[in-house]
Amino acid sequence: MKTVAAICSDSSRHRNIDTHYVAGLSSSNTQYLAYQTSRMTDSQEQKSISDLSTRPIGRLLWEYSMPAIVGMVVMSLYNVIDRIFIGRGVGAEAIAGLAITFPVMNISAAIGVLIGAGAAARVSIMLGQRDRRGAEEVLGNSTVLILVNAIAMIR
Repeated sequence: MKTVAAICSDSSRHRNIDTHYVAGLSSSNTQYLAYQTSRMTDSQEQKSISDLSTRPIGRLLWEYSMPAIVGMVVMSLYNVIDRIFIGRGVGAEAIAGLAITFPVMNISAAIGVLIGAGAAARVSIMLGQRDRRGAEEVLGNSTVLILVNAIAMIR
C-alpha cells in the first residue's frame, strides 16, 4: 500500500498516512491530520488495538461501560435532589408539574441518545473504511436531526 509522509508545520515529526485517506485533502488539512495522528506513537496505537483483541470481553465491557453508568447515577441523583428541593420550597403542585414533564424529558433524551449512538456507530464504521467525507455527512445530518428534535420539543 502506498503511503505519504505528511509533515506538521509546527514540528519536525511526521507520520506515514495512507494516500487513499489523504487524497482530496488540502495541504492544511493534511498537516492537521498529521499533527493529530502524530500525537499517538505507532507502538501506543498497536498496543491499544491489541488490547481490544486480547483482553477479556467482560473486563473491556466493564471498563468501557463504567463512564456511562456513572453518568446515569449522577443524573438520577440530580433528579432526586432536585425534587426534594422543589417539593420543600414550592410544594405539592410543583411536584405534580415535574411528574407531568418528566416523561416528556425522558423521551427527548432517549431520542437524542438514539440519534447520537447511531451516528457514532455509523461514523466509526465509515472512518474504519477510510470514508471521511461520508463520516462528515453523517455527523452533519445527525447534528441537524438533533437540533430539529430540540426545536420540536421546545414548541
